[in-house]
Amino acid sequence: MRAEQGADGVPESGWQLRAFADGQVGGESTLAWPDEALVLDAVPAAVIVSDPAGVVLYANPAAERMYGHPRSALLGSELRQLLVADADRELADDIMRQILGGASWSGEFSVAHADGGTRTVRIMDSPVYRDGVVIAVVGVAEDVSDAVASRRDADRIGSRLNQLTTVIAALAAAADVDTIARTVVEHAAAAVGATVSSLSLLDDDQTLRLVRIEGATPEAGRRWASYGVADAVPASEAVRSGRPVIVEDRGDLERRYPDLVSQVSHERAIVCLPLTVAGRRLGVISLSFPGPRVPDESELAFLHALADASAAALDRLAALDDARDAAAKLAFLAEASIELASSRDLDRTLNNLARLVVPRLAEWCVVHVAEGGGLRPVAVAHAD
Repeated sequence: MRAEQGADGVPESGWQLRAFADGQVGGESTLAWPDEALVLDAVPAAVIVSDPAGVVLYANPAAERMYGHPRSALLGSELRQLLVADADRELADDIMRQILGGASWSGEFSVAHADGGTRTVRIMDSPVYRDGVVIAVVGVAEDVSDAVASRRDADRIGSRLNQLTTVIAALAAAADVDTIARTVVEHAAAAVGATVSSLSLLDDDQTLRLVRIEGATPEAGRRWASYGVADAVPASEAVRSGRPVIVEDRGDLERRYPDLVSQVSHERAIVCLPLTVAGRRLGVISLSFPGPRVPDESELAFLHALADASAAALDRLAALDDARDAAAKLAFLAEASIELASSRDLDRTLNNLARLVVPRLAEWCVVHVAEGGGLRPVAVAHAD
């Protein structure tokens, strides 16, 4: 089978499809399609007609645009070799067998483009009969790459929203810093594909303490157990500036943090997010990725939300600790006041007071009274 072509290699308007005559392989007759070819040329969807062996007999202009090949390159070529990726050839063979068996096939399929990339197309393949024999296959396709990408983006965003909901619920129930750190580090890494993740908190205005790290070597954990807010590293800069720090690749790392290059053996990207509440600095989440990487908009939105939720959870725990401390101090003052007013025996009162101090406020307590120009110990209490 072949398509009659003009001098420029493109089928003339009166193109002819040579087909089986009377169901016999040996004899050929000519089917003239002058009008149909013009109609197919005007169809906005990509149309390709091939013989049962998959050799292209006709391709319309839309097929040229979608697959990136000129019609002269498409005609006479094997679809399996030109448009089907190696990994999909077995599937393509199954589809062709189904069509040659008399059934149509429709669905989404990845095709190779002339630019070396791939496109996802939604295609309908149908058999063409003559005298009960399949003499050709017509494929009508539309590019759905953008729709598929949007669908994947929507699925990815939906998955991250589910993860964020899970994280926020876990953070709200967390009773200690270790639980918060584990939740944040594990979920942050899983959501954006980081291979190393950590959480560091401020011990004081000048020092960051590593609370948890995942995916790093024990040596790295020891190296970063404590580091300075003033250090020339991405995590410290994020804390100082109160803004995310993104290091896109090794070259970016070398330009901005040359002292770190010796500690990174291969290409990596780094993202550090500060933890702040009402302008107060609490710490930083650090993520490391293999290879060059710039987080997309949805990833950054997720990470910002995670950082905000983490900071709120840490602030809640700090507020609870402060409230417990204040309540304990008030209870101590109340009990001490009652004790001081309960007896006129000074030694007994001071002994009872010392026992109230330990272990609430101290591990041991000694009370002296001024007597005869010196000090006399009257009460001793120890945690042991």
